[in-house]
Amino acid sequence: MMPLGSKPVIEHIISETAKSGFTDFIVTVNYEKEQVMRYIGRGTKLGVKVDYAIEPEGIYLGTAGSVKLASHLLDGTFIVTQGDAFTTIDLRRALEFHRQTQADATIILKQVPDPWLYGTVILGSDMRITAFQEKPPRGQEKSNLVSTGIYILEPEVLDFTTPIECDFAKDVFPHLVNEGKRLFGFVGEGFWVDIGSLNGYLEGTRKVLETHLKEGQKNSEAVMIGQKVIIDDSVILDGPVLIEDRVSVGKGSQIGPYAVIKAGSKIGSNTVIENSAIFERVKLGSNCQIRKSIIGERATISHQTIIDGSIIGPGSRLERLVQVKNGGRVWPSITVHDNTLVEGTLALPTDRPFLLHSGVGQYTGFTANTIEELAGLLNRVEVKSIEYHLYRRDFERWVRETFQANLLARQISDLRKQGLRGRRLRRELQGTIKEWLNYSTEFDNQRLKITATTSP
Repeated sequence: MMPLGSKPVIEHIISETAKSGFTDFIVTVNYEKEQVMRYIGRGTKLGVKVDYAIEPEGIYLGTAGSVKLASHLLDGTFIVTQGDAFTTIDLRRALEFHRQTQADATIILKQVPDPWLYGTVILGSDMRITAFQEKPPRGQEKSNLVSTGIYILEPEVLDFTTPIECDFAKDVFPHLVNEGKRLFGFVGEGFWVDIGSLNGYLEGTRKVLETHLKEGQKNSEAVMIGQKVIIDDSVILDGPVLIEDRVSVGKGSQIGPYAVIKAGSKIGSNTVIENSAIFERVKLGSNCQIRKSIIGERATISHQTIIDGSIIGPGSRLERLVQVKNGGRVWPSITVHDNTLVEGTLALPTDRPFLLHSGVGQYTGFTANTIEELAGLLNRVEVKSIEYHLYRRDFERWVRETFQANLLARQISDLRKQGLRGRRLRRELQGTIKEWLNYSTEFDNQRLKITATTSP
């Protein structure tokens, strides 16, 4: 389960939702369901009641399809939230709005400075949703309001879903608008971030660390240290900083601001960690610089390594003088040798390469060993080759079965269903893959997508 500060993301979501008075939760689970269910249990330690809806293995039902599984437990107004969103928005006010407007569905919205990165929502003067705009080109957005992925729904809305793959944003809500149903938008106040991206995850981490500040306390003074921790007297701790149990930090190092070091990690001497998350049992050498990055659990980082704005996958090993910069991604369990510069995605070559064809038996001469190589080749092959593989579902099967990149496979599936052709298809597919390469949660194989709670 993906951590955020000292707790898994799902615990933050349940705790924050419970603050708004919600007490009964239904968590839909699929991948790693045993881990989620064992940790959360029946919700007793969180002061709530938790039930589970289990998706069939190997089947993606979508955000709405998974909630449909729990429809027999939903006999009144309920709220749905995503497993990769962290917010402090007061949901009680949203529920009051939903009831006052007698809405069938209410989408909780947030104003953002970069709406072109999201799908935007257009509201009428009465706050009724009139249209959706899917990721508009920059400068052509009609609104700066985006969906937070949090919905307040009446049970009848599930009549517009199917028991197979079905998504609220792409399938259900447009259908409600077309049918003239009462679909409203509530603009929430408070913090909200999608932690699926590196920047979003780090922003969520900063928010969680700031919640530990005491009244009148400066950020730099907020230092939280666990048990059996060894920190040399010369180490500079510039809060907010969270250092969990059994961590050691060598002399002359600087930790913070906004740094998390998870349990069992070992940090060498004269190393700088700023605005970053170091997961469990990481070994980090001396004279390293880690900034705006995530280091996956059990990774080994040798001396004099620089990691900036990047993600290092679990179990990876970086040798001396390696540099990972500019959004670099190192796939799990990879060894990066001395003096290597990584500025992209470094993944293991696979024994299952993707051979691009333009038809049956018509090999183009192009082969991709990694997802990033595939993205590059999309500029070089003819469009008919892209169309051939997309509509045979070859792309989505390859990324799922070879790299276990289920999120990307679902996104490619969504693109296929749009029926695109030609240059637009090439552009959209490239954009989908590049956007996925910026996502962090895929490294954790996080599959918890929906948390549904009954209303207070």
